Amino acid sequence: GPAPKWQQLIEEIDSLPKAKQKMISEMLSALIVQARN
Repeated sequence: GPAPKWQQLIEEIDSLPKAKQKMISEMLSALIVQARN
């Protein structure tokens, strides 16, 4: 599974309000796309 650091991040994100979760997931998606280029 994910490294402990990622696990902790996921749990923190999971405790946020849905609107914040959506914002973070969109930001992460954009960062991943950039990282692949």
